[in-house]
Amino acid sequence: MKKILCVCIAVIITFVFVFTFASCSEQGKLNADGTASGDHVVAVINGVKILRGEIEETIDDYLYPYNATQKTDAELETYRQEALQQLILQEILRQKAKELGYGDLTKEELEEVDKTYNKYYESMIDTFISVLRSEDYNNGVNDEVLYSYDYTEDAIKRFEEYLDEGKKYTLKRFKGKDSFEKQKESFKENYVLLTKLCNDIVENNVEITNKQIKDKYNSILSEQKSEFKSLLVYEECYIENLKSLIEDGKESIIFIYIPEGLRYIRNIKILFDESLIAELVILEDAMYTADDYRQSLKANVDAAQSSEDKTQAQKEYVKATADYNEAKAAYETKLNESSEAIADKMQEIHDKLKSGEDFIKVMQEYNMDNDKYYDENGFLIWSNSPRYPKGVISESMKLENPGDRSEIFYTPEGGNIVLYSSAIESKVVSMDDTKEDIKGMILDDVKMQEFFEFADVWTDEADLVRYDSVLIAPYSYS
Repeated sequence: MKKILCVCIAVIITFVFVFTFASCSEQGKLNADGTASGDHVVAVINGVKILRGEIEETIDDYLYPYNATQKTDAELETYRQEALQQLILQEILRQKAKELGYGDLTKEELEEVDKTYNKYYESMIDTFISVLRSEDYNNGVNDEVLYSYDYTEDAIKRFEEYLDEGKKYTLKRFKGKDSFEKQKESFKENYVLLTKLCNDIVENNVEITNKQIKDKYNSILSEQKSEFKSLLVYEECYIENLKSLIEDGKESIIFIYIPEGLRYIRNIKILFDESLIAELVILEDAMYTADDYRQSLKANVDAAQSSEDKTQAQKEYVKATADYNEAKAAYETKLNESSEAIADKMQEIHDKLKSGEDFIKVMQEYNMDNDKYYDENGFLIWSNSPRYPKGVISESMKLENPGDRSEIFYTPEGGNIVLYSSAIESKVVSMDDTKEDIKGMILDDVKMQEFFEFADVWTDEADLVRYDSVLIAPYSYS
């Protein structure tokens, strides 16, 4: 049951919200101005009505985080069609569950649902904290993602260090759209609709071949190698699974790959004032942006076919290089000026370490960095790690052996001294060691596919009437 629950989780989450309205307009009819209101009927399934307002709520809840409000009319029409299909399927499953006599969940099932939903919710919070830490969020790109969920007070407190006052206020305005407990209750209902129906309806005697297992194993390994190379912001699940494999010696959710070049580090950091950090971050970003642009123009020089194109590309590259050098000088000048305020403290730390004092003891005495990613082993990093400043990564990767320590260096956050704490051995868990788990994944996939084939049959058998003119009409919020 636990495996099926994991397979169903994504589908259940899309069904969490259930909306009801007090009354309905005449079926298939529009307002006099050709618009549809929330109480207009878009479909009837065995006598149960789905309203246009439910469609708009579904789009708002699940597409607004991805800027659905900026989509074209044609794209929004597609989203409405998909939302209607979701709601139709949900209602058909609800009716089938009732027909088969499903009632309340057992104590064991309730505990499993609570555990799974809470884990999902915590994962969502960690992912959004990752968004808040990102440059995209600071540029305002991901505000909608943050404000689209109903957070508990605890979640809001965890966000606060990443939010300015305006965003804190906005976040609290969105809280209460649908209560956390109501979401969990809907989650439990959909557990009945999907998991229990799936377990009882679908046969378990599916034959899984060795070729299927090998193909799935290779697909998982290829995907995880690709994920490692392209990590940007949404890396929380990947990192935690990676750490589980490193620290526990076993795969977590079929996580089988430890890349080369990973290491744990410890960092003693003395922070600049917040205003200085903000200014230095802007200057550093300008420097790296200028460098990225310069490198792209260098590629144009190398790719130019004619002498005329090459000359033009070279001029642009020279100009971009001058801009980069100017941005770099501005950053380094400000960084050097800023470092003077904490230079004595950093030298004091350096001298203690040089005299032989234990790094962890000195770190406990001086360190001002309370990063949430630090654990008993230190920070897990690699050459393109997205979690930490480039300067910290660069200096850490220069250290050759565990036990090596850096000299003092400065980043936009402050002064640093890094210890190479321990090396991580590259590892690929063998197919034999994961065979049963992978077989279970394939079986779950097959069962879910068969289950939705049953759902298609139930849909065909249902007394279903759709009013597409109501579905695609302009929506009236009045």
